[in-house]
Amino acid sequence: NLARIRMMLNDREEAEKLLWNATANTPKDTKAIFALADFYYITGDLSKAAEWYTRGLHIEPDNAPVLAALGRLHTKAGRERDADAVFARLAQNPDRRFRYSHALRLFESGRKDAAIVEFTRLFKETPEDREARTHLINAYLSLDRYREAEELLASAISSNPKDVPALVQRAR
Repeated sequence: NLARIRMMLNDREEAEKLLWNATANTPKDTKAIFALADFYYITGDLSKAAEWYTRGLHIEPDNAPVLAALGRLHTKAGRERDADAVFARLAQNPDRRFRYSHALRLFESGRKDAAIVEFTRLFKETPEDREARTHLINAYLSLDRYREAEELLASAISSNPKDVPALVQRAR
């Protein structure tokens, strides 16, 4: 919090010093490590940010928000392979909110056919997952693959005529 206040007062040097001291005093405290990584990310020192995110992930390897931040950092730095690897790892994270991260990364980086393969795999793993279906349908629609989107929705509606999200998607 003190570092945050120092940043608000445009005292970057003192903010960095406070965060460094926090990591030195408690070297296994991932909150301090990730706060220093966030500081470097915010201030544009991407290499130091990546270094500190990685240090923290050695201690707390399943921290999904930090993996997502590291993936975005690699994307911003143009390190495509590193970003792909981090988002693939993130998609395997126990926090299921991130299970689509690799497929979304593929899609957003222009590899839409590969993204559709990944969305299809995720949907086949859990066909009752409406979010997986929605991602797959949206990917189909973005590539003008209307027939496949219609078939997927028709199948969903035939198995459950009261599937509101499928009905809405079909109407759209």
